[in-house]
Amino acid sequence: SLEHFVSSTVSWVRASIEFDKWLVERLGIQPAEDKTEGEEPAGA
Repeated sequence: SLEHFVSSTVSWVRASIEFDKWLVERLGIQPAEDKTEGEEPAGA
């Protein structure tokens, strides 16, 4: 049913957001915006 699909989608979105936050915290990844420039050193 549509309700099941919507609730499943919301659950997946929330889980993926939480996973991204966890992954960034674990690995210390820079935000994606900083990665795209690439020219400057990470410390700048």
